[in-house]
Amino acid sequence: MGCTEAGVDPNPAVGNDARISRPLNIIIPVYNEGANFSPLWANIRAYIRSDFAAFVIYDFDEDDTVPTVRAIIDGGESRIRLVRSKVRRGVVGAIVTGFDQVEHGPVLVVMADLSDDLSQVDSMLSLYRRGYDVVVGSRYMKGGSIEGGPWFKQLLSRMAGLSLHWLRGIPTHDAGQSHFRLGAWLPHYLRWYFYAYQPRRNWLDAAGKR
Repeated sequence: MGCTEAGVDPNPAVGNDARISRPLNIIIPVYNEGANFSPLWANIRAYIRSDFAAFVIYDFDEDDTVPTVRAIIDGGESRIRLVRSKVRRGVVGAIVTGFDQVEHGPVLVVMADLSDDLSQVDSMLSLYRRGYDVVVGSRYMKGGSIEGGPWFKQLLSRMAGLSLHWLRGIPTHDAGQSHFRLGAWLPHYLRWYFYAYQPRRNWLDAAGKR
């Protein structure tokens, strides 16, 4: 479960009128999430009352999410776009492809495995419209919590979030989350953790190459 954390002081450069008029852009990376996507879409429709457009990013045509999404579109849903990843396979490539689809407005990345607490989204969006550039759904703010998962992963996550906040100045106390197998997850987690300490240009270049 998450609680909302606004990580950067309000930015007056973008007027509130412009922020209010911009719909939310939801990026959904998928990998054979056919069984999960219909419940996910039901949750999105139930919890997100603001205007939005959703970009479902997949790697290959045989992904079993694709026919599920197409069936929803064929049923009259106009807010979904299916986009094949143009960068590389994997969740980072899907996210980069999704960002490339967005012309303007706020962006929210939602995992298709039903791990995100979508009840917080409208509250997060209201902070964006008040002028905040970065708003994070955090497990470590008052009202947030972690449900399940290995204690070691929770410890690493908490330590990473705090150290990146205080030592690197990243404007959030929560470094991210995932369902994972420790042996496969830990090297990637540590790699991106240390990238966060590199100069910003190198960090962004690295993200584009993933």
